[in-house]
Amino acid sequence: GEPASPEVERKVLVIADHDPAVQRANGILSVHIGPQEIVAGLSIEFEDHLTAPEIEACVERLEARLKSDMPEITRLFVKPQATGTWERRRKPIAGAFEED
Repeated sequence: GEPASPEVERKVLVIADHDPAVQRANGILSVHIGPQEIVAGLSIEFEDHLTAPEIEACVERLEARLKSDMPEITRLFVKPQATGTWERRRKPIAGAFEED
């Protein structure tokens, strides 16, 4: 399937960035699995002081907000990840899809 539109991906990142537990929403990988169904993988750097239950609560808030505001996001996978790690790992992935 095709990735979600840049507008949809941007909106997911904005929603995540506005949660107080999120230090930074690093990026998103998405794929359409149907006309109105998008699976999204979200890389987030959480605030360092958070406990595991607080991170779980943040993920639940994000899922609820996305379900309400963007029902086309039918599955959300969240990866806790430092910003630098996301950037290092994202470059090879992005390069694999660039056309010559």
